[in-house]
Amino acid sequence: MIEAAELAGETCEHRKRMSRIIGIDLGTTNSLVATVDSGVPFVIADGEGRRLTPSVVHYPESGEPIVGMAAGRMRVLNPEQTVYSVKRFMGRRGGELSREEQTVNYKLRHESQGPVMIELSKGRQSPQQVSAEILKKLKRDAEGYFGEPVLRAVITVPAYFNDAQRNATKEAGELAGFTVERIINEPTAAALAYGLNRLKERAKIAVYDLGGGTFDLSILELNEGVFQVLATNGNTRLGGDDLDRRVMELLIEKIEAAGGPKLQSVRSFDDVKKSRGERTFFLCWQECVKRPKRQRYVFQRNWKQRSGCLFSPHNSASIIDSRERNWSGKPATSSRALERIV
Repeated sequence: MIEAAELAGETCEHRKRMSRIIGIDLGTTNSLVATVDSGVPFVIADGEGRRLTPSVVHYPESGEPIVGMAAGRMRVLNPEQTVYSVKRFMGRRGGELSREEQTVNYKLRHESQGPVMIELSKGRQSPQQVSAEILKKLKRDAEGYFGEPVLRAVITVPAYFNDAQRNATKEAGELAGFTVERIINEPTAAALAYGLNRLKERAKIAVYDLGGGTFDLSILELNEGVFQVLATNGNTRLGGDDLDRRVMELLIEKIEAAGGPKLQSVRSFDDVKKSRGERTFFLCWQECVKRPKRQRYVFQRNWKQRSGCLFSPHNSASIIDSRERNWSGKPATSSRALERIV
């Protein structure tokens, strides 16, 4: 029996070593899983044909966590139980977070020297546990494509990640059921993807990375077929999330200038959609963009006459009409609001 157990263990370990290996980009806003088939790298699609998975996890009152596109839709309905941009908190302590980094819809719990935790109705979750849910979803997508278990993975991280952040990423992979073979820098992965490893020796290249959380630049040098990061720098508060926030702040300023409600207390785009009078705003927006081009022109013309500003899909703030808006907190029917304006 002991010999059989040892043989079974060796066989299992051999299968584990010989199993397929996948590459994962665990991003701030989106994640993806890729593999190489017959020398050709490609991104694996999920069951619905999507190759990008939003890095969003929703924790319902009962049942398993929801990951991806469906979780993203829950940010509007139940933002306090929907975690996004969790990569910003991987391997970090409370004292390291800036005030801006804490402006999220879900509750953060931390001490100055303690790890960051996320407060949810089901209890506290670490950033590693949340990231593990995203990785589990990517693992299922890869296994659905191959039709067999996938146990090994390589995960990319920003070049500026310190040891604690890299270890946290590795821990998330292990919680998802992976053997994390390697943690590699995102600029290195980008250089390899473009075949820059075939450049001459000592070649230096610059890799710009505009991601969901950061905008950074890395200088790499090719040395004996291996990329070495010579320098990396950037702005950790200049990613897609930050651009969204700035657009939101601009819209808030225009809404208030048009006589709308005071929204400066909101912390994110989701808070705008939850605030007083927001449903009139967004229902009118959705209704207008669905209309034929001619009706949309009539709407724009009458809107300008009544509100003094021109409505267009690129000027959503002008959808607020001081005469027709409903600031009582009760949602106004979009079609009726539009009929009164048109």
